[in-house]
Amino acid sequence: MLATYPMDLVRGRITVQTDKCSTQYRGIAHALTTVLCEEGQHALYKGWLPSVIGVVS
Repeated sequence: MLATYPMDLVRGRITVQTDKCSTQYRGIAHALTTVLCEEGQHALYKGWLPSVIGVVS
């Protein structure tokens, strides 16, 4: 889960983007680099702990 969570975040952001969004992702690599540059590494793992707790229980 530690390795796949950032990719799930990127997938979700690409899925919900619309024409009205200020940031338009051109693909997975662009979305990943944009999140890293604008929000930092911490943004890739927001919500990770509650997800892990949900899987463990």
